[in-house]
Amino acid sequence: MPPTDALNDYSVFSNADFDPNEYANAVLAGEPYPPPPKSKSRGTTANATIASEAAKEDISVALGKLTLGIDDVSQQLRSLVTQHHEALLSEAASVHQLEGSLQSVRQGLSELGVSLEKLRLKIRVPYQNLSAHVVRIQRLQLAADVLRRTSRFVLVARRLDFQMNELAKSTSAPPQTNGKPESNKAASKASAALEENIIEGERERTVAKAALSIAELTSLCNPEPTKPGSTEPLGPVAPIPLRSINSVTQHIPGIDAARVKITEEMENMLHDGLQNLNRSLLASALQTAHNLRVLPQLVQDVVDEIAETVESRIKYAFDLASIAKEATKDAPTTAASLMYRSRVRTEPTNVTAPQWTNALWIRLEGLVDDLATNCIKIYTLEKVLKLKRDSASKTPFLEEALKVLDSKPSSTFWMTAARCLEANAKESAKGEYEFTAE
Repeated sequence: MPPTDALNDYSVFSNADFDPNEYANAVLAGEPYPPPPKSKSRGTTANATIASEAAKEDISVALGKLTLGIDDVSQQLRSLVTQHHEALLSEAASVHQLEGSLQSVRQGLSELGVSLEKLRLKIRVPYQNLSAHVVRIQRLQLAADVLRRTSRFVLVARRLDFQMNELAKSTSAPPQTNGKPESNKAASKASAALEENIIEGERERTVAKAALSIAELTSLCNPEPTKPGSTEPLGPVAPIPLRSINSVTQHIPGIDAARVKITEEMENMLHDGLQNLNRSLLASALQTAHNLRVLPQLVQDVVDEIAETVESRIKYAFDLASIAKEATKDAPTTAASLMYRSRVRTEPTNVTAPQWTNALWIRLEGLVDDLATNCIKIYTLEKVLKLKRDSASKTPFLEEALKVLDSKPSSTFWMTAARCLEANAKESAKGEYEFTAE
């Protein structure tokens, strides 16, 4: 081991912050190295004093000391190598073996790189090619779908034009019964024949077929997108609308006009069928509405219209003000009646009691007739809804209508009539009670 004095001589150079350039500059300038810190007191360490004295010496003396120091360090290194040469040789041998291991690792890494390149050529490149082919197939499928729908659209549009021409040329009017409802006896005779099948005329069948064509054209123009849970191999794809194609756009005005015409025919057939209790016309109207995909809404509108009619007739039958006007108009003119005419009265008097009774009974008779007529209409409509079925699913039209209705049309009719009768009867009885109390 080197002596302690030698270690003290080399303490400046063994410092981790030693800078040869600053040391040379300090020797040339005759300054101590390292410079003493300002915060320390006068009592410095022995190492700092020795370093300062060494730095203040002449340059030749400093160079001589450096030379001697280098020689001393070299001699110490030789002695250390001589003493530990066996350990150094073993370390060198292990380094040589490590180089062989590293060489094998490098070779393995190069082989791995070659394998990765082969895998890239076998997997990545085919995957990229397959992805490009999938996109191409998807576009081809979209183009084929557009062509298929366009071809079908043009074919159905021509068929619709032919059907509308046939409808315009048709001169056969829907069967009428001179504006009178069928008698109960005639209805009972025809019910057995109509129970299994409802006969429709040629004109009605043409209207239903035209409605089916319009619905198909609408679905072709506005197709539904593929659902996410579908079994399509390419996943959900939004179809291309056909309204941007010239061969389709030129048919749109004619289709809209045909829809308006068919809707008018449907409403007329429904009105005539309910008015004349003609099941054939009702069946044709309901079939047309089913083909147009508006059957539930149409049945809802019909039931609401009949319910509103019944409510208005009930309110009219129990309207005391209008009954009073009729009674006083037909009452004989007497001195007592002239006294009562000085103010508006909505209660019967001794003079106007017969006229009140007559007017009330006339209104009640009319109310009963109206209730019977509308009840027959509702039950006829419900009967036809039960008989008519979807040609594909065999589902009755009544089940389809119940998707919108809260209950059957007959139940809705009777609930509305009962509620309105109860409300108006209570109101009338309340007015009569107040008059009696007075």
